[in-house]
Amino acid sequence: MAVNVGNPQDLTGRKKAQLEAEAAEQRKEAASRMAMVTAQAEEAKHDVIDISGPDSVEQQGEDGKVVSVATPKKKMRVNSTLEAVTIGHGTNYNFEVGQTYKVDAHVYDYLDELGFVWH
Repeated sequence: MAVNVGNPQDLTGRKKAQLEAEAAEQRKEAASRMAMVTAQAEEAKHDVIDISGPDSVEQQGEDGKVVSVATPKKKMRVNSTLEAVTIGHGTNYNFEVGQTYKVDAHVYDYLDELGFVWH
């Protein structure tokens, strides 16, 4: 970008014009980066984040046979951003508004009971 030279003795004015031109270029680049990041974040919200546990758990029955017990899953979105939500022993979850999550049914039921699941 060309800088208006003006009066050759006006060093302050020339420096100001040069700095304004550089600042305008930096703002333009920052806006472009921010637009790209925002677009990527919006695109990522369409993906389903799987934070559920294993699909099944094997347990030994009273007769000694090993039985596979299915763990039900549900998809959900929350209506509020939730940070460090403890559900069960030693399990903390973070949820962001607009993002779809695949969770164990007990996590869904707990958050739905509290009114945080978006319907």
